[in-house]
Amino acid sequence: MSKYQLNAAKLAKKTPQNLSSLDLHLSILEPQFAETKEGWIFATDRPSLADISLWYQLRWGIDIAAGKGIYNLTGGGTTDQMKDVTGSVFNEKRYPHLWRWFHAFEKHIQALPTMLKDCSEDEATRFLNEYKGDKMEILQTPATPHWNLDGQNGLVTGAKVSVAPDDTGRNNPTLGTLVAISPEEIILKPRELDGSTPLVDARIHFPRLGFVVKPVEVAKL
Repeated sequence: MSKYQLNAAKLAKKTPQNLSSLDLHLSILEPQFAETKEGWIFATDRPSLADISLWYQLRWGIDIAAGKGIYNLTGGGTTDQMKDVTGSVFNEKRYPHLWRWFHAFEKHIQALPTMLKDCSEDEATRFLNEYKGDKMEILQTPATPHWNLDGQNGLVTGAKVSVAPDDTGRNNPTLGTLVAISPEEIILKPRELDGSTPLVDARIHFPRLGFVVKPVEVAKL
């Protein structure tokens, strides 16, 4: 791996603008967490993919701004640091509800048991076949699904669709049958890339924010 030199002076000049941008997003998010009764982004008993996604972005931003992980980022060109760069914007006094959620999520994750265990392919197949899963209904939204608009985009129940992030991972979509859709959520019955039926009869819930759903015929796979 070649070394990449970071221009400290150039990065320092961008810090105020980047912190201002962070402050903007935190300000938009704070009211949502003030209204959350369960403590998570959606009305769920446990954190959902939405919580994981938001936490990851915040944690990554905090760490990379502090200088954590830059040794690997630069191929050994500089050493890791731990400076509190984002604390002037993201703190308990400025955004109390978002702060509470952030640390509650980290506490929840840290309390989860480690479930790593080596097993044979036959054992893994048996475990998957025996797993029944938890049924989760589509989340309630202020407005009902816009059937006409979604229909114009080819997003109707039973359609074969692909779902992919609108950022990194665009070339690795999840394929399957559209089970349900709302203004905020997509529920998909997945299928294997070769068209076969997966070992587990599962339903995957995607937020529409940050993901692109398209009929397979027009999706760029």
